[in-house]
Amino acid sequence: MPMSKGSPKSLVLSLVERGWQAQRECSLDSRLSSTEFIHLVKGWLDRSVLNLIAPRPNIRLLGIPRRLFWPWVWVSAFWFRFTGNLHAILVDNERAFNRLWPMAACLGVGLFRVEMSPEGYVFWRGNQRFAWDEFQKYADCSHI
Repeated sequence: MPMSKGSPKSLVLSLVERGWQAQRECSLDSRLSSTEFIHLVKGWLDRSVLNLIAPRPNIRLLGIPRRLFWPWVWVSAFWFRFTGNLHAILVDNERAFNRLWPMAACLGVGLFRVEMSPEGYVFWRGNQRFAWDEFQKYADCSHI
């Protein structure tokens, strides 16, 4: 799944296990138009779900069978990091965050839990809340 020459300069891997409104909203945010989002969704996707976001050149949705989800996540994260494109991982729950923390630290990528709030979507690392600008540093490579 390598990116083409004309692709965005960075990639955010978004893992969707429970609910994906916050991650979807984040990927649609025009402030990140130069960032590619790949949403790995646990389970198969209906065509109607695929059509919610498509066609957007910087957003991909992949439905992964439940039994293959975590192996696919690990392989994807390592693949995209070593091809030089992965800069952040978004998750939708604390358990996934804790599971991926050692890998994200080893790979040197930002790991954030994202959720919806009355103000919009917010980013978390453990108990620490991050503003949009802090996440954007990872998503657009400005932390490098």
